[in-house]
Amino acid sequence: MATRTKRVFISDIHLGMNAEWDWYAPDTHEGPLLELLHYVRAPKSGVKDLVLNGDLFETWMCPLDRKPPTIAEILAKHARVLDELHAVSESGVDVFYAPGNHDMNVEAADLAARLPKLKVVKRYNSGLLYAEHGSRFAMFNAPDTMHDPSDGLPLGYFITRMLAGHADYTRPRAVFRYVDDLLEAAFTSQKLAESVVEALAEHAGHSLDAVIQMPGSRRPLTLREVQRKYAALFDRWVEKFGLRYAIRSIAAEGGEIGWFADREAERRDYRVVVLGHTHDHDFDEDGWRERNQRIYANSGYWCPRGGESAHFVEVDKSARKFEVGVFRLDQGQPHCVKGGSIAY
Repeated sequence: MATRTKRVFISDIHLGMNAEWDWYAPDTHEGPLLELLHYVRAPKSGVKDLVLNGDLFETWMCPLDRKPPTIAEILAKHARVLDELHAVSESGVDVFYAPGNHDMNVEAADLAARLPKLKVVKRYNSGLLYAEHGSRFAMFNAPDTMHDPSDGLPLGYFITRMLAGHADYTRPRAVFRYVDDLLEAAFTSQKLAESVVEALAEHAGHSLDAVIQMPGSRRPLTLREVQRKYAALFDRWVEKFGLRYAIRSIAAEGGEIGWFADREAERRDYRVVVLGHTHDHDFDEDGWRERNQRIYANSGYWCPRGGESAHFVEVDKSARKFEVGVFRLDQGQPHCVKGGSIAY
């Protein structure tokens, strides 16, 4: 039996209701996902930990006029995936789940009956290796109790609701296509949230008086109310984090979150940082100080279209170094797209 020294990171699976507007389509995406989980639990794989690094579930993607699904309704749609995840946890592999933004309110109690051995964490940390979803670095998708005290729903929740089902909305950065210049909008007399909601409503064919059916027992909201609700978003981020950080957090909406990986590495001396959220796999070796380096890897997402491949990150920790790679499956076996190593 192989020594278990590897960690596998997968993110942005987006298990939903299998509706036409969902990113995850079982006919396309379930087979490769089950193949990956089967690989992970095979003793010869050498995998120690499987990290579900955010957006395992899709609780946001739902048209405005429909009631969003509950996590119980979503779980009922994905018995095969849940069974295989349970089999992974029974095989000796520790399975961690760090919720992202599209599943930000999913809790351990929601999953305990189906996945009793699942370890629900805010972030994954193993010495000099660190992972989280990454959405907290993006202004529109970070948990936002400043503007939504009850559930912490950010502006991005309403963006997703507006764009649900649009064929060109496959990544968070798609928002940049619809708003002429997000950074310019942040400094105009019209507030950033007003500009974004207005532009996206126009693109999606919604009136600002369109009503959004909210989850649970929450009362419906109009898009105009959403504009007012998040009107101070940019100003509050500047006040809380500073102007540079706020501007970087808008760039993160376009997929530029490597700066935040650098920041986490430098602040806590991590050698490897793994994120998700952007839906674009990435690998970068860089130095943030002369005497130290870090590797940043992004696992991409599991709902590719048009011939794209789903990706994941694998980290193998030996006595003196990390071997890090972005992988895709090739006939059930991992194939490294790009990788490297770093000593510690």
